[in-house]
Amino acid sequence: MKVARIPALTVAGAAVGFAVLTGGGTALADTAAPGPAAQSSTADVSVKATWNHNNVIGARSAGVITTTKATGTVKDTRKDGKCARVQIRWYGTSGKFDVDTFKACGYGKAKTVSGKPGDNGKYWTALSARVITSTV
Repeated sequence: MKVARIPALTVAGAAVGFAVLTGGGTALADTAAPGPAAQSSTADVSVKATWNHNNVIGARSAGVITTTKATGTVKDTRKDGKCARVQIRWYGTSGKFDVDTFKACGYGKAKTVSGKPGDNGKYWTALSARVITSTV
């Protein structure tokens, strides 16, 4: 069962794409938001899921996410002085929340994305997660 489906956003002229990953049901429904500036995806986090945000102006990201780990890449795709950013928001039981942020700065530069819910060795299993790709 899909718990949430949220459309991609455009905030103050910045292109944003994101994936909402929720537990339960079967996975993977990718939808393109209106216009070339943004993209969103919905997937099941209880199994291995992928995201591919390639329609965000100035940024591209792709990767794999589960309830315990996310890996992938983020790339700056525009000579605009901004950085490409991927933010992974993890949601757990009893209000647990964690954010992992990764940036690639400079046209053509790419960075590895590798995150887990929790910090400093105190990791936990997420109930859901959201992957957001944007420029900053």
